Amino acid sequence: MENTMTTRQALQLIKLLNVMNIKDSLIKTIRDISKLEKEKKIVLQELLKKKKTDDEVNDDTVSRLLQENPEIAKKYADIESENEEMTLNFILDFIFSLTNHEEKFYETISDITGKSIDDVKNEDVTVTVKNLIDMFKSPQFVGFFKLVMK
Repeated sequence: MENTMTTRQALQLIKLLNVMNIKDSLIKTIRDISKLEKEKKIVLQELLKKKKTDDEVNDDTVSRLLQENPEIAKKYADIESENEEMTLNFILDFIFSLTNHEEKFYETISDITGKSIDDVKNEDVTVTVKNLIDMFKSPQFVGFFKLVMK
């Protein structure tokens, strides 16, 4: 799956979510994850206040600061964990809703990925789930819903 999602692909996925009656679940998940992202930024700002003036801001510095500040590291880890749990819950809602919409799912994923319906049906389930997660987490798809919710 490509790293970007086109308007057409997003609309195909939105149509599927609408047919499956889980668009409200998606909107709630995106809203909740957006709140977590704001909390995460605040925690990172709090962490960066602890850096030395000559420290360059990079992954190594952030890792070191997290090790030196376990209370901030715990807040950060809790936010990450909650984010993953929300995403997983939505993916599970999606998967459980598929039972009544299996053919529409194959058609939509085939259309989005350019694979044949048979290829989608026969694809390793872990690849399919990873692709779904990537689609739902893509900046374009999430960004679309964030803009609509403003």
